[in-house]
Amino acid sequence: MAPANSGKVLGLLFVFITVVNSATIMEMIWSISQCQVRNTARKCYATACPAGWEKDPPFSNNLLCYSGVCCIQTDVNECLTNNGGCDSNAACANTIGSFTCTCNSGYTGNGFSCTDINECSTNNGGCDSNAVCANSIGSFSCTCNNGYSGNGFSCTDVNECLTNNGGCDSNAACANTIGSFTCTCNSGYTGNGFSCTDINECTSGSNNCGTAAICTNSIGTFSCACPSGYTGTPTIACTDINECMSSNNCQANSVCENSVGSYACNCLPGYTGDGLVACTDVNECLTNNGGCDSNAACANSIGSFTCTCNSGYTGSGTFCININECLTGNNNCVAPTVCIDTPGSFTCGCPAGYTGDPAVSCIDVNECLTNNGGCDSNAACANNVGSFTCTCNSGYTGDGFNCFNVNECLNGATCGANAVCIDTFGSYTCPCNTGYSGDGRVGCIDVNECNTNNGGCDSNAQCSNTIGSFSCGCLPGFTGNGLTCNNINECTASNLNNCHPQAACTDSIGSFTCACNSGYTGDGFTCTDVNECNTNGICNLQATCANVPGSYTCTCNTGYTGNGVTCNNINECLTAGSFTCGTNADCLDTEGSYTCVCKTGFTGDPKTECIAVINHPDCGTVPTPEIRIAFGENEQKCISPWQVSFRRFSNTGILNQVPSLANSAHQAGGVLIQSKWVLTTAFALIRAGRQSAADPFYTNTLFASIGDHNIDDNNGDEQFIRIKNVTFHPLSRFQISTDFFSLILTGVISPVQVSLPYQEYSFALVELERDVTLTDCARPACIPTVQDFPQTCGSPICKITGWGTNQDENLLGVLQKAEVQVFDFNACEALSYYRNNQVQTVQPLTTKCAVNSTGATPCSGDFGGTVICRDAASGKYVADGLSLMEQVTCNSNPTSSQFNIGDIRQAVDWIEQVIRANP
Repeated sequence: MAPANSGKVLGLLFVFITVVNSATIMEMIWSISQCQVRNTARKCYATACPAGWEKDPPFSNNLLCYSGVCCIQTDVNECLTNNGGCDSNAACANTIGSFTCTCNSGYTGNGFSCTDINECSTNNGGCDSNAVCANSIGSFSCTCNNGYSGNGFSCTDVNECLTNNGGCDSNAACANTIGSFTCTCNSGYTGNGFSCTDINECTSGSNNCGTAAICTNSIGTFSCACPSGYTGTPTIACTDINECMSSNNCQANSVCENSVGSYACNCLPGYTGDGLVACTDVNECLTNNGGCDSNAACANSIGSFTCTCNSGYTGSGTFCININECLTGNNNCVAPTVCIDTPGSFTCGCPAGYTGDPAVSCIDVNECLTNNGGCDSNAACANNVGSFTCTCNSGYTGDGFNCFNVNECLNGATCGANAVCIDTFGSYTCPCNTGYSGDGRVGCIDVNECNTNNGGCDSNAQCSNTIGSFSCGCLPGFTGNGLTCNNINECTASNLNNCHPQAACTDSIGSFTCACNSGYTGDGFTCTDVNECNTNGICNLQATCANVPGSYTCTCNTGYTGNGVTCNNINECLTAGSFTCGTNADCLDTEGSYTCVCKTGFTGDPKTECIAVINHPDCGTVPTPEIRIAFGENEQKCISPWQVSFRRFSNTGILNQVPSLANSAHQAGGVLIQSKWVLTTAFALIRAGRQSAADPFYTNTLFASIGDHNIDDNNGDEQFIRIKNVTFHPLSRFQISTDFFSLILTGVISPVQVSLPYQEYSFALVELERDVTLTDCARPACIPTVQDFPQTCGSPICKITGWGTNQDENLLGVLQKAEVQVFDFNACEALSYYRNNQVQTVQPLTTKCAVNSTGATPCSGDFGGTVICRDAASGKYVADGLSLMEQVTCNSNPTSSQFNIGDIRQAVDWIEQVIRANP
């Protein structure tokens, strides 16, 4: 916001100040000034000429002010005010009627804009070849590289090894080099020189110890030694010492046994103990009789033992056998007794056929009294003295001890008719033949077998008697020989039953039954198809039933999957190619199908195409509704969250800088209308971002600050976002391609040559590199529709906000605001004479007028900043217009100011087209 008395007309377009002498703007009486018709250095003032101006004689040079006085401009020392508008890094020099700006040492430019000279880009800034040149704002510095010392313009090598061994490890050697140094670990150590560790030669294999020698590591070296029990040169070979051939400590009754590196003393057999201490006798007889035979005695001796067979046995002692005294005659038995051998001895006993005490008397035994004397059961026993005899009974033959039956049928025995002779033990019988009965020795007659137990036929057979026999025949439904009858399974072959083809045959004993298959009805011999689909609930509600012969099928309907009895919804949205939704639409699954819905922020036919909804749902809202608008005062924090500050990098020669408060300055305003889109004017963007054709593209000159409240401080709510792309309205006269604006800056084109037609379609859309994170202090304004504000005088709650960068005015850190009224196109056209032109000029089609009549200054606005109005119906704030390129001159006590604003309504179609083409 400019201070009062800051007014200096630059005339990029036109500025209009007038005096109001009535309470309402429609009652204003406008005065016409012709003071400047032929001399732009003259101007009408209400009462007296201000400083730098003097009264022109009345009617001189045919100049006229219908009211007030006409003043001519005298020389003003522009350098006394704001350094004449020169860059802060430039010197201002006053001249008669003008002034010059010259960039300070270390800077380059036209004086109005000075940029730092990077001295380091030429010959390293004059620094030593072993130094680094660092550019700084307006100057530079030289710093010697590591390993060198000096003032940067002259650098000499530093011997790092002279101090603390250069930082090398205590077990390393430091070696100085030009500009640096090296560290090398000492022998026996390894590492990078700055850190050295001992090498274990014993584990790494880097030692010279001989065969069988022991390697011992130590710090920085190692040693070799032969182990105990070895002798020799440890660096060549160590050999085993045979202690059994020299001195050893083996005791009596032990033997020495050499081993590799040592020896052992082992007790001799028959002794036990430690051969190095003592060996004592082992009594082998205490364990398992010393290994002697069980019929032998063990006798221990020193270091050994003996085995001796017991009396009555003979052998080696470890093996003893019985002596049979009855065979050797070494017994005292007397007849009729007999000698009987026993293990290790003998006894005398009575012989067979006798009993009694052999030492007293042996008497005859009657063998026939016991078990028939052992005779055959078909024999008779007869006792004799000392013996007995056996004689076979009648009908048997043999020696009495074994008697065999005599077969009388083979020796002339006879039977009656229809009988057969059958031998028996000791005799014979004459049984009737099968089918006959009677006394077989006389004769036999026919028997009817069928009268008893069906003749033995199977229960499923018919018995038929015959002379001397009978026959069995299986009943129908059975098969077999009659004695055994098995059921016939008629169901095994179609020629055995007459069931229907769609019936199941079930066998039964001697017969069968027929039952229609599932899906058919009837008696089994005749079956007809059942239509199951006539039964409700047989298939899933989301399936189609189809009758087939004997059965049915259930098929899940389109959009479902399963076996028809169970059908589950198919989520078409999970499988690519199974759904078709339009651009910017999402697939939403439904039961049995799917639907397409436009993504958030888009609208249209989701089956074909969804286009971006230009106005965000939260556009034009503030966290706390504003009660009133203070006139020309500080704006409350977060009450204008759509306000955008375009900040210019201090050094545009550095590409891809990180945006920050420290490396930039506020240049122009804009309004956030989508999460990544800012609307501003073409004039403001070119003025701020490309001050000459040599300037880089906007992505490297400007960035946007959203949520800012005080542009001089970090508020904590700012979001600094770089610019991705810039799109100018195709009908805008400001196109950087012709470098039109740089021609104005350099004076090739006079500012007065910039006429009203250049206000037409002066719109620019800035696309940010990323979306703005919507917060209470950062959210978009709505763009207008036809219904938002009718083309009449604007609501009194419209306001203009900004920091006041309308050309040369001083910036205020805190966001400013002022109340304005908006006039429609017709009213602006009627008031076109208000532009200090003698000839009425037609109002540009895409502009409107904004008028302040409350005593506040409209200098609060920025180039490209917005005039915001509140929609009474929705309560939302709508971006109605944009501040165009002219500077507003502010008097010390203004009562009314009018200025042009770009009509955003005229650009809505173009805004929507650009945003929807770049979602």
